Parts: sequence; C-alpha cells; structure tokens
Amino acid sequence: MERPSADAASGTAAGADQRRLGARLQRDQGARCARQHATHPRTDRNRARFWAAVGVATWNPVVRSLASRDSRSQIDNARLFALANMAASDALVAVFDAKYAFNFWRPVTAIRNGDIDGNDATASDAAWLPLVDTPLHPEYPCAHCISASAAWRRCSEAEFRQRARSRRSRMTSPTAPGVTHRWERIA
Repeated sequence: MERPSADAASGTAAGADQRRLGARLQRDQGARCARQHATHPRTDRNRARFWAAVGVATWNPVVRSLASRDSRSQIDNARLFALANMAASDALVAVFDAKYAFNFWRPVTAIRNGDIDGNDATASDAAWLPLVDTPLHPEYPCAHCISASAAWRRCSEAEFRQRARSRRSRMTSPTAPGVTHRWERIA
C-alpha cells in the first residue's frame, strides 16, 4: 500500500473537494455561508453526520438486521455477532498500525497548513472547520471501510450468505438522529 501524495494533481483536487464539501457551515459569515449552502446540500451533510458514528455502531445494526431475518437460534446469532466483531477488531488493529506508519494528515490539519505542505497549488485556511469533529488519529487508511468490510466478510461467510444477498436492510445512526440508511441488497 502506498501513501497518497499531497503534491499530486489528484491530491490537490481531493483537497479542494474536502475543503468545499467537508466544511462546517459558517452561519455568521454572510456571503461565504450562502456559497457553502449552494455547494453543500443537506443530504450530503446528513450523510457525513450519519457516518460520523464509529466502531460497533457502524456494523452491529446491519448484523442485527440480517440476523433477525431468519429463524436462527440464539447460539447461531451469538456466533454471528462474535465472528463479525472479532473480524472488525482484528481489522482495527491492522488499520491503526498502518495509520501510524503512514501518519497522514487529517483534512483539518492539511487545510489549515496548506502553505507548508510542499504543494504550491494549495493555500492555508486557518479558520476552516470540519463538518464533523475530527478524530485524534491519522487519516489514512480508512478505518470505517476496513473494519466494516471485515465484519461483513464474516457475515457473508455465514450460513445465510445466499439468502442475505437479496434482502433489504436498514440502519440508523446515533450521530444523525432521524436519518435512516437503506440497502436494497448486501453483497
């Protein structure tokens, strides 16, 4: 795995998108706020807040939804939850080892320090605030993606794999009250 480059053209474009879409709306700044609302739809803000949940809150609701569909025994469901959570926990150990090996800046740090990142195409914005609070660990690689993928992999290997592919599932998030994410299929 190679660390993304901050000075590559794609890194510059990604940083500009993050600055625009990942910013907290600054209601007290008039015209700037109006520009942010135009490029920062409520659905995107809700999606960002929804996925601000971390750890078991991001995969256990889906596992619960899948486990409750069939007439499975408590032992089968306990095993399913144990396997999914062990896989996600193992993945988190690996991902945090990689996070500190790469030690890649979070967007809030990169945007506020754009003048010292070695890329002349970026500028600093010391007042920039992220839409959701920033965790106190490096950005790369993505812990949400890796841990949730590991949990789902264990679920997909369970006995209900084929039946689960065509089933709908849903999840709510403690970080976005009233927002529900729905899947038509899982696979």
